[in-house]
Amino acid sequence: MWSMRFYEALMCKAVPIVSSKEETYRTDAESRLDYKYFLNTDELKFDVSLVEHNYQLFLKHHTFDALPPVR
Repeated sequence: MWSMRFYEALMCKAVPIVSSKEETYRTDAESRLDYKYFLNTDELKFDVSLVEHNYQLFLKHHTFDALPPVR
């Protein structure tokens, strides 16, 4: 169910809209990250704090800065 589009939306500083929670992660570890998203049945109310929250989580968990230094 997961798609790269979820992460593309995060990096574009948009709040993803999905059909189900299963579309928001690839692994069990990722499923525990607190990404904010809208289900396509939700009332959509944009909040810039959701965008920043998601963006910072993405940077922390999915970029090279998140990896330990190579020795």
